[in-house]
Amino acid sequence: MEVWRPANYIIFVRVNPKVIVDGAEVGKIKNGESIFFETTPGEHEIQVKALTTANYKAKLDLHEGSIIKVGTDVVGWLLEAVESKS
Repeated sequence: MEVWRPANYIIFVRVNPKVIVDGAEVGKIKNGESIFFETTPGEHEIQVKALTTANYKAKLDLHEGSIIKVGTDVVGWLLEAVESKS
């Protein structure tokens, strides 16, 4: 699987949050970069731990080739499973 953070998010641009899948850290993600990890298809709990007080969670149904989009907006972090990076 891939976790992708588009470079177009300007809020928290210098923050490199931890990405946690089913309780295990798979890496830290920088603005405009991707990280890759192995998992099985199905429902998984995805967390983004940005700062000591921030911890955003989502349960996503992932399939082969899923991309998890991580970003920020005015209200906080977003987690979304997408089919492509476009």
